[in-house]
Amino acid sequence: MIKIQDDDNCLLGIILKKDKIFDKEKHFFTDDNAEMQIASFDLSKNTVIQNHIHLDQNRNIRTTSEVIIVFDGLIEVSIYDKNLNLITIETISAGEVVVLFEGGHGINVLEDTKFIEVKQGPYLMDKDKKRF
Repeated sequence: MIKIQDDDNCLLGIILKKDKIFDKEKHFFTDDNAEMQIASFDLSKNTVIQNHIHLDQNRNIRTTSEVIIVFDGLIEVSIYDKNLNLITIETISAGEVVVLFEGGHGINVLEDTKFIEVKQGPYLMDKDKKRF
C-alpha cells in the first residue's frame, strides 16, 4: 500500500498494488474515521460472514471519495493537494486499486483500459466538481 499525503499529513489517496492487496485474511486500509472505507478479504473456503444489515446513519460527508479498480489496461493518476499543487503521478495497472480522498486528481489512459469507479452519491453535477 502506498499512502499519499500532503505536507499537513492530509490523506489524499491510497494505491493498492496487486501483489500487496491480499496479504492478510482481512485488512482495512483506512482508519475507522475515514469517510470512505476500503478493505481486502482473503478468506478460506467455508468461511461465513454473518448475515447483517447496515443501519441508517446520519453521516456528514464533506467531499466525494472515489475508488478506481483497474481490470484491464493501464492508467496514470495525477494526485493534487487541496491547493491544486501536484503531489505525485502514479501508474495503476490491471489488478490494482486507487482510492482518492481529498484534493484533486486527473486520469490519463495509457492503454485501452477497463475500470470501475465507486464513489458516494448522490452526484450533483453543478456542485460536485471543479475542473482545473
